[in-house]
Amino acid sequence: MKSKAKLYSKTIIILLKYDILYIDMKFCILSRGVPDEKSPLNGRYEWAQAELLTECGFDVTFLAVDLRRFHWREKIGYSRFEKHGIDVVLYRIPIGKAKKNFLIKLRRLVCVHFFNKMKKNNELPDVVWVYFARSFGEIAYFVKRKLQIPYAISEYETRLLDYNCSKKETNKLCRIYSNALLLFAPNGYFKDKLNAKFEVGFNTLYPFVKVEESQKQENKNYVFLCISPLTVESRIDVVIRAFAKITELIENVKLTIVGNGDEYRRLLELSVTLKLSNKVNFTRLLDGISLHEYMNNSNCLVSTLKKENYGVLYLEAFAHGLPCIAVKNKVAIDLIKENVGITVNNDVTSVANGMFKVYSERMKFSPTLIKKYAFDNFSDVAICKKISFLLKNNLASFDN
Repeated sequence: MKSKAKLYSKTIIILLKYDILYIDMKFCILSRGVPDEKSPLNGRYEWAQAELLTECGFDVTFLAVDLRRFHWREKIGYSRFEKHGIDVVLYRIPIGKAKKNFLIKLRRLVCVHFFNKMKKNNELPDVVWVYFARSFGEIAYFVKRKLQIPYAISEYETRLLDYNCSKKETNKLCRIYSNALLLFAPNGYFKDKLNAKFEVGFNTLYPFVKVEESQKQENKNYVFLCISPLTVESRIDVVIRAFAKITELIENVKLTIVGNGDEYRRLLELSVTLKLSNKVNFTRLLDGISLHEYMNNSNCLVSTLKKENYGVLYLEAFAHGLPCIAVKNKVAIDLIKENVGITVNNDVTSVANGMFKVYSERMKFSPTLIKKYAFDNFSDVAICKKISFLLKNNLASFDN
């Protein structure tokens, strides 16, 4: 397992460098699975949280109960290993599709079994952390009642924002939320909606991003970047038509469109019709090519997505020093502040005016200041500071 000397040494360095309010604690994160090359989305939010807490010096056990059907060569049952300095406990039980209540009961049985083992070995965590209250909240609540271990919830289920839960389900979620040590939502819009719906006290805890330290190389062209599914709903045609307008005023600009979808052919034809073939570059979103590469070669992000539930695309742009031009939505308004970008209406003229404004006032939208905004609010250090502060305040009043 993880070297304690290495962990403590790393923790001291982080504390001295960033002045984090540190608490010596053990976390256990419950997850649907462990992300890997074959299934990168399986438990990705939970894993990101585990990496964040580990990076900031906390002791983390990652308990995953994977109930998906999978290839017969995958190892079934219990396994324990270390990955990126994290103690991983994995139970593979190939149930596949089944009723939600049955899956919850099965996960609870497995988790309680493992927690009882931890209790015998004097390894119980100080806090259990779960994502998605409808999947793991009942388990965390059960563990708290049986073993007096407090739990934190990061609620990422977008369905809860507009979905009319039954009275029974609402009461259950209210019970789970109200008994949590801490409640987190990924942005201000999410937080406000959940607090209004369930009358509880969610805090905002943004998804963290790694802020790029290297300076962006100067290009002879100013490159606008659009990363989006190529669908009718995404309105990429608005971006292309808006870009056509500003090319009449500015010569040294280009547009890179990254994405896959049914609209690819039509959008390509549109760029040809508008005589933009030498200025618009379409790139398929391919495995093995990260957003990092596209953002490093661009100067500004343009998004016409009406819905951006978590705002991760905006945060990644800020981390790379890119200002954002985004169609007005609740998340964009929450995240895009003055001097880091602008929000616009979803029409050609508004988007074109936004693109021209950011280009002509590019000294105002300084990559250095944008990165500072990202570091101060969305970096691993900023998020860990907030977690440590809230934990200290809430654990003091926690009553077993």
